[in-house]
Amino acid sequence: EQLFFSAVYPADIDNQGRILIPERLVQIAGIGKQVVITGVYDHLEIWNKQDFDEFVSKYWQQYPQVQQNARQAILKDLQRRTEREGSEWKQ
Repeated sequence: EQLFFSAVYPADIDNQGRILIPERLVQIAGIGKQVVITGVYDHLEIWNKQDFDEFVSKYWQQYPQVQQNARQAILKDLQRRTEREGSEWKQ
């Protein structure tokens, strides 16, 4: 999966420990001087700040419902695991 979805671009680290994003990736991503770095599951995403702000403002109103759905899914999964472990214990 990593090999299939990855493209390798060598990057340098400057004297202050910053990773320098290759110019080609900067152009492809359309990022400028202001960026936002977000943690998403098991990776980081680098966004153009304006694009990120627009994304957040567009979807922020939906966040409470998404959060509620996630909470319900977690509780349902926890309940299933508890029931399964309980039935295994009784046997």
